[in-house]
Amino acid sequence: MSLGNFIYFIIAGVLGGLLSSVAGLASLASYPALLLAGIPPVVANVTNTASLIFAGIGATLSSRKELRGEGRMMALLLAIALSGGIFGSFLLLVESPKTFEHIVPFFILLSGILLLISRRNGTGKQMPPLASQNKGLLLLKGVGVFVIGAYTGYFGAAGGVMMLALFSFERL
Repeated sequence: MSLGNFIYFIIAGVLGGLLSSVAGLASLASYPALLLAGIPPVVANVTNTASLIFAGIGATLSSRKELRGEGRMMALLLAIALSGGIFGSFLLLVESPKTFEHIVPFFILLSGILLLISRRNGTGKQMPPLASQNKGLLLLKGVGVFVIGAYTGYFGAAGGVMMLALFSFERL
């Protein structure tokens, strides 16, 4: 690896880290940086998604106070999201790279729309505990968690933003 490439990836990593900490959008910097470096789209996607695992762990650890008392619900949601992620990863492995290249722009558009929706619905107030929410809404959120898990297993970028958008809805 040349010094220029090394510096390029350091800058892209720092920019991705800043975007992640500010808005949860690290992939806006890291995925295009990998593509611009000549890495094939599917390989860039897997590299990008794997690198974001630690951002998710850090976000969870930093949210311990907000998650207090939600252990059982979080374990259930984690299992649902993990199941979806495994399904999405399986689809990524069996589909052709061309399918991935054609569908990713639509995923990016969808995540952008959801980001706009979640910002409009955000009132700044604390969400009620999940267990106290309407059971029908919880069921829909569970399905949404699986679908977003599958999306994240397949593509990865903006999965956290999509989860935030999903959980910002307080009623049907």
